[in-house]
Amino acid sequence: MEMLGKDRIDYLVGKAVYIMREARNQFKNPAMLWAGGKDSTTMVYIAKHLAFPDDYMFPVLFIDTTKQFRETYNFMKMIKNAWNLDLRILRNDEALAKGMNPKDHAPQECCYYLKTKPLNDAVKNEGYDALLVGIRWDEEAMRSQENPFSYRRLPEHTRVHPMLTFSETDIWATIKKYDIAYNPLYDYVIDGKKYRSIGCWPCTEPTYDIEAERDGRIQTKEKVMEDLRALGYL
Repeated sequence: MEMLGKDRIDYLVGKAVYIMREARNQFKNPAMLWAGGKDSTTMVYIAKHLAFPDDYMFPVLFIDTTKQFRETYNFMKMIKNAWNLDLRILRNDEALAKGMNPKDHAPQECCYYLKTKPLNDAVKNEGYDALLVGIRWDEEAMRSQENPFSYRRLPEHTRVHPMLTFSETDIWATIKKYDIAYNPLYDYVIDGKKYRSIGCWPCTEPTYDIEAERDGRIQTKEKVMEDLRALGYL
């Protein structure tokens, strides 16, 4: 029988804590990816306050395309200070200096140079052997194929996914249960639409509740997720 309500959230959070602690035990130099959205913020909260409340926390990596919403930057700054995070900024300054942007370049090209390349460079240069990522199975078709521990070859490391079995509803229930702060963009209502999946502002739009969660993301990118994943995208 499927668990409901509090029991389900307790189970999902407990499972996430277990996976995070396994990552700490199995890997020498893990790090955690944070983008300021509801999923990755919930993951960081669980790690900081539930999995490792006393003695340990992963360094937190933020891939800064310089195209995030102002609200996202302000929110992340607030949380970084409030939770005392070891926040490390990843940015491809060379590509930005050459004018790489989502308006003038194809989504897969822009995502590669502004997101994937700085992440891959950090894995190689800093020797991260595991990256904890807050993706969920129900978000997108390619992500539904992931496992909690997923090996990557180029560059060599393991992706760790503590949140795979959460749903969008579960994330919000967890936020409510633990009173977790979240990006204020989720509360904006524009012509009856809301932001449900937040990325770079040129590639993100609000959607109706009846639409799929990621319908607000630029769909040309969603259609090439398999190619992006092969290059190292989340």
